[in-house]
Order: sequence, then structure tokens, then C-alpha cells
Amino acid sequence: MSVAVSTVQLNKAITKAVDDYRNGPSQWIADYVAPRIAVPEKTGYLPRFGRKNQKDLIAKASPFAPSNKVDYDISTTAFECEVYRLRGDLPYELEVFDNTGLLKASSLALSVAENMQIVREREIATMLVDTSASVTAQTAPTTRWDATGGDPAKDVATAIGTVDDAINRIPQYGLCTRDVGLFLRRHVASLRAGGGSASMASLEEVASFLGLKELRMMRAGYDSTAPGVTSSGAKVMAANKFWVFYKPDNMGMFAPSWASTPMVNALSNSRSWNINDPQGMAVEVRDCRDLVVVDMTACVYIQTPLT
Repeated sequence: MSVAVSTVQLNKAITKAVDDYRNGPSQWIADYVAPRIAVPEKTGYLPRFGRKNQKDLIAKASPFAPSNKVDYDISTTAFECEVYRLRGDLPYELEVFDNTGLLKASSLALSVAENMQIVREREIATMLVDTSASVTAQTAPTTRWDATGGDPAKDVATAIGTVDDAINRIPQYGLCTRDVGLFLRRHVASLRAGGGSASMASLEEVASFLGLKELRMMRAGYDSTAPGVTSSGAKVMAANKFWVFYKPDNMGMFAPSWASTPMVNALSNSRSWNINDPQGMAVEVRDCRDLVVVDMTACVYIQTPLT
């Protein structure tokens, strides 16, 4: 007998599978660089704070003198959340041929969720190399990191200083492509090899070496061909890139950050239902979101750090 996919148990299983998948795999970086923030409506504004309130004013005053006024400088970044929907169908015949109907339902949900995540990753990838409107460019190091005399820690420190000068915040997060990440792991390992350990350094060690709290590699892949065409694997981001960016420990509408993903939670969910032609079930993943750069000066893009 076919499993009734409209039951509460199966819907809960599918929802849990999608949610767990989104938060699990380390190769997805969208939530890392542009965290989701809940917003009450589909349109609105995120604040960006300027420097007018940081003037060096004369604060000393006599008892009857008026107080000097402090200016404020708040600009805004508009957002407009849009609905993104993808679905997958599981024919009844396939369910009958395999007795693990619940497993297939969850697997189908994961497949749909992965495609939804690829859409978001590719949007992020475009922003990360947009030096005109999204990130602050730092030219390639004079001496590339994998060349004799290369100094990645120095170049990353320069990028950190650039962000701090712009927003008065020390960026603690880094992102790199796979080739750069693997080189840095080897580089840090070589620095401590004389101490008796020749094992490959972890990304945690690399982050500490660079003065960062966390470093991740952007390595998600996707099929770059059109539906129905023979598969051709590609990476979401081309090689030889490094970024330093700022985000707060606790994201919110009023927290300064490089980028964020405003999301209407009531319209961001997964669901399943029975279908009749062909007989079977359908799974849908839906997001209602936008992807916005709040302050491009909060992210520095180091271009081609390797030879």
C-alpha cells in the first residue's frame, strides 16, 4: 500500500530532512557569509551607520552654555524578498518497487533542497567578485603566497586593517577557494614541521595563523549544463580567491555586517502532498528571501593570491 504522504509523520520527516541538510554540509557557505535574518514583511530597510556621530566635538561646557549637538548618520539598504520554489515528484511505481518509502521521501526532499541551495550559492558567488558594488578589492599580492617570500599573514592583516578603517570593526571571518585553502594548510604545516609535527594543518590552525576566528573554503559544485543535457560538473566559484569580511556574533536587522539574507519565515518552508497524474507524491521547498550587501566596505576581496 502506498504511504500517505499527507500524514503528519511524513511531513515532519521531510521538513526535518531539509532543515538538517541546509545546516549540515560544510561546503555551503551562503549562511556563513550572508546569514539569514527574520524580517516581518517582504520589503523594508536595513540600516547602515556612518561617521557623523563620531566627530571630535567640544563637550566641556559652562553651567549656562548650550550643549553641542551630535549629528547622526544613518543610511539604509533596501530589501525586497521574493519567493523561490522548487519541487520534485516521486511516482507511486517507484515507491512500490522500493519498500523504504519514507527514506525515498526524505531523499527527494534533500535533492530539491540541494538545488535550492545551489541557486543561492551562485548568487553569493556573483556578489563576491563584484568589486563595483559588493566588495572592496585588494590587488594581488606583490609576492604571491606560493612564491618565495610570499607572506599571506601580512596581506590578510592589510585586508583586516582596510575593513577596520572603514567600519571600526575587526573582521574575524575568512573565505577562500579550495586551492588557496589547501595551500594555506600546507604552508602552516611547513612552519611547524620543525617542531615535530608533519601533519596537514587544519583550517582552524590556518585561521589562527591569519588572525581570524574562522576560515572556510568555498567548494560547492553544480551541474553547469541545461536540464536534459549530459552532465558537466563545475565549481560555483572559480579558483584563486580569498576574502576577509565582518559579521556580528548575533545577526539582526540592526547589526552591522557585510551581507545578509532577509527572510520571511512564514513563506520559507517545505511541504509534501499527493499527486494523481502520475499517482505519487510531490515535495516542494520554498524560500521567501532577498540577498543584500549591507556595506561593501566590510568585505575585502584579495584577488589571485597564488601564482
